[in-house]
Amino acid sequence: MYIDAYSIKVTGSQYNRKSKKTDKNVKKVEVNSVDCLSLREFTHLLQEFKHTHDCTDVIINVELKQHQYE
Repeated sequence: MYIDAYSIKVTGSQYNRKSKKTDKNVKKVEVNSVDCLSLREFTHLLQEFKHTHDCTDVIINVELKQHQYE
């Protein structure tokens, strides 16, 4: 199975030096691609993001489009 397009977004907390507080739900990383990728490679990519950014919750949205017969 191949994934035709994907988007990965990492949100988290970040210290704000001006307000001297920690801001929550800050977008830290966002990656978008329309390059075809195998499901196996996508799984490895997700694992790297999870480990690199110390993620605990993973939320996945999937959209499947039916083949258009002519």
